Amino acid sequence: MAVAIEIVGPHTISVGGSVLGRGDNDDLFRIEVEYQYTDVFTNESGTMPAAAIRTGTKAQVYFSLVSIDRTTIANAVDATDGGQSQAYSWSKVGTDAQSSTVAIVLTGSKTITVSRARLISMKQQDFGNKASRVVFHYEALPDPTDYDSAIFTVA
Repeated sequence: MAVAIEIVGPHTISVGGSVLGRGDNDDLFRIEVEYQYTDVFTNESGTMPAAAIRTGTKAQVYFSLVSIDRTTIANAVDATDGGQSQAYSWSKVGTDAQSSTVAIVLTGSKTITVSRARLISMKQQDFGNKASRVVFHYEALPDPTDYDSAIFTVA
């Protein structure tokens, strides 16, 4: 995994194999990695951890788009909502969230691929005289059959 990912806009984002839209230089694609630990305490260490066991890694993916494909966005949201036929409806509770994960591919100065991600939030910003911007937040997930695989790749 790269220590720092340098991204130069504009760039194109594809979700699930379809082009979702294009970003610009004002709000670039970013990945935030968070390592998770379980602390082990002993009588000798008191409230200070004597050891820490790494229990996993979470990665959050954020990007915004200024040029969008509304049909692809509707399909992505529809998949997240459990396959309901109406986009932008309330999420269908009890659906299998694993089946609604998608691959995200950024194409621009670099190609970044997140093999499995689930949509956490989608917000539309900048109404009025400004260009409309749609902001996405995905959670990147490891391969369920190979937890040692990379969550994302940079080429």
